Amino acid sequence: MRVYARVALLIGGYLLVAGLVYGTYNERMGLVLLLVAAGGFAYLGVYARRAVRAAARAAAAAEAEPGAAPAVAEPEVRPTIWPLVFSLAAAGIVAGVLASRWILVVGAVLAVAAAAGWFLELLSQRQGHH
Repeated sequence: MRVYARVALLIGGYLLVAGLVYGTYNERMGLVLLLVAAGGFAYLGVYARRAVRAAARAAAAAEAEPGAAPAVAEPEVRPTIWPLVFSLAAAGIVAGVLASRWILVVGAVLAVAAAAGWFLELLSQRQGHH
């Protein structure tokens, strides 16, 4: 996982530099796309790096006190369909931007429905735990 974090951070840095160099040629769309990709890879790298550090701290705490329970209990999360619905909504929004505003409206409505459905599902899971 450590290697993944480093690779993602390096790709993010590379895409950032490539985007800045590419942006000097007055072509703004490529600049935006490269900067968005750089931000995405940097986010993944930072997230993976934090996960590795948290796991190392938990392992060190477990070694210090072998009989003690872990300090942070991980909540159980059931599988859900809503990330797939969000991805379909994103595809609809992109297709709507490229083709027709009616497809854009359908994608936006689907995104709102996915957000509401996911929120309600998480709310019901949370109430079931308490």
